[in-house]
Amino acid sequence: MLLATSATSCGSSATTDANEAGSDGGIGDGSSAGARPNDVKPAAPGPADIGVTFANSSPYSVPKGTTIVSVPLLLQNAGPGTAQGVKVSLSLPSELAHVAISGLPSGASADYDRVSGAVTFAGLPALWKALQSYQLTVQYLTPTAGAVNLRAAISTTSEQGSNQLPDKASLAVGELSYDAPIVITKGGTYSGNWKSTSATTAAVTIATTEPVVIDGANIVSSGGAINAPSGDYRLSVRNVNASAFYTNSEGIGKGYFLNAGNFTEVLVEHCWLENFGGGVRVLDFGDGLSKIGQKLTVRYVEMRNIDGRKSDGVDGYDTSLENSGANAVGLNTLSQAIVEIAWNEMLNEAGKSRTEDAISTYQSGGVAGTPIRIHDNFLLGSYPPDPAVAVGFTGCMIQMGDNPGMTDMGFTEAYDNQVVAIDNCGISISSGHDMHIYNNRVISGPTSPEGVPLNGLYRSGVSIWNYYHHPNWMEPATADPFWYNNDVHDNVVNVLDGNQKPSGNMLVDYDATTTKDNTNPSGHPATVADMLDEYNRWLVKRAMSPEPLGPIK
Repeated sequence: MLLATSATSCGSSATTDANEAGSDGGIGDGSSAGARPNDVKPAAPGPADIGVTFANSSPYSVPKGTTIVSVPLLLQNAGPGTAQGVKVSLSLPSELAHVAISGLPSGASADYDRVSGAVTFAGLPALWKALQSYQLTVQYLTPTAGAVNLRAAISTTSEQGSNQLPDKASLAVGELSYDAPIVITKGGTYSGNWKSTSATTAAVTIATTEPVVIDGANIVSSGGAINAPSGDYRLSVRNVNASAFYTNSEGIGKGYFLNAGNFTEVLVEHCWLENFGGGVRVLDFGDGLSKIGQKLTVRYVEMRNIDGRKSDGVDGYDTSLENSGANAVGLNTLSQAIVEIAWNEMLNEAGKSRTEDAISTYQSGGVAGTPIRIHDNFLLGSYPPDPAVAVGFTGCMIQMGDNPGMTDMGFTEAYDNQVVAIDNCGISISSGHDMHIYNNRVISGPTSPEGVPLNGLYRSGVSIWNYYHHPNWMEPATADPFWYNNDVHDNVVNVLDGNQKPSGNMLVDYDATTTKDNTNPSGHPATVADMLDEYNRWLVKRAMSPEPLGPIK
């Protein structure tokens, strides 16, 4: 598998501290009287910058001594120069059981000493090229008592310059206790740990139109994490760890992380969520249909296995397409909205997730000068509920427009996103005006990154098609006064179809001015290695994001 998709530990807190930069390595004044041009050495590419980081762990209140915990550990060289003499150390408590380190490069191994707690690495490369990274997963069985403290460090004999990445990291994994579901009836700032075991009850319900801030919380729920269904309100959700669990009730799915309707402003940032039936869903309905100018911001959020499947009642899932589907971020009938969806990471596993359109702007649009902006997101895994049965699966990673009402919707842009592993569609414009797809990367190989075959016969990396004004939707097709000024350009697209052949893009309503330079510069069909490389590319980019992803509090 590509990387650790969930960390089923209980509450955690992580700290990192960067080493001081190395010496300035005096280089003299550079003078060389009488030197010939051929004697001048080329400038070095720059210093290395190695770092080590524990990802945030998910907040399950786990039974002691019975649960395997998974903790992601990221090792990387984010500098432009090569790091030499690289060494990695890892320390765990002694006497842990079922310790395993996965994600190691070929030929490397890790050995845990139960007496000292030290992990000894062998075969790790001593030379790390610029932008090289490894995503490891540390697993162990929860002990019968006490917290688990993990410590890691990385070093190099090379100069690190300003050394912006932390060379040491620690993580304390403890046990959480949870309160019953809460109903918030007045404005203010709230933090805490809440759990709901009911499929029909959210862990947190907003029942006020006064401004509410949830900042610093751990949530476990089967009926949704936060529900704010009605009212003209402002809601901020920050620094929340949230996990959903299976209810085993036939026809019932897991709830959304956040379900918000008729709002004025919603902000979601620095959160971790996993296994929910959907991520962030915002909509206008009922008396709010005429509402315009709503503001939504979703950024710095880590999502794992967005899963719209419903229970079959016998310890499994209904895998039919018509009974499943979810969005990581879903907009529904927002008019002239101010929206930014940026710097989020969604990692889905085949057979453990199900999205329809991962990011959807269903019958929603922005305004001239302030478009809906979807940028700098990493989205991996757009799969049907059963990858072996993909006929009829229509999910896209980013769907712009999608306006069966055929109303005046437009002004949406998707740019600088990375889309990996699709079983139908990467990024699409299906209706509207002033829609733009540019500077994205869509990479999809013959299987999922874990090696699960994908059987959707047709796939498209990027798409521009006025779907709702074609004969497949209505007979006869009608002219669309709201279809104009749309383009798809300067995207890197390398996608295989279900026959393991390079797949073309779906370009139906276009001309030479609207689609250009959507190319595959690699010169070869996408492989699993290409998808893994794309994730490594993202890890380096993510390290340079304006703010860290996931909870920071």
